Amino acid sequence: MNTTLTASGISNGIDFSDVEIVNPGKCFGNTFLVSAGVGNVGTLFIVEAYHEQDAVEEFASSRYGHLIVLDEEMTQEAMIDGTIDDYVYTESGYCDLSYFGLTKTDECVYLVKSDEFWKLEI
Repeated sequence: MNTTLTASGISNGIDFSDVEIVNPGKCFGNTFLVSAGVGNVGTLFIVEAYHEQDAVEEFASSRYGHLIVLDEEMTQEAMIDGTIDDYVYTESGYCDLSYFGLTKTDECVYLVKSDEFWKLEI
């Protein structure tokens, strides 16, 4: 049985629904709506955190961190060409926040979805 935890709500006047929660249970009640650029599309996520910097740290250390964290080669190139100061440093490494948006949610409701409510075996 597959169960997923998603969220719906309002953030800065934007309605969102069925958005994946990156770190459920970390800071319950303090949520941020994150838009991480994937190609030409901004994919939405919910991150539980007390402050904006904490939300960036949590997202960077999540399984979606590769969307913003520079790999070693990109970090080395940025250090060589002097653009490393354009990136934000987190515990997970340097992050490119060019296509990253973050807003505090006004209201956020969690939803549990299951592909099978119950299973009867005969």
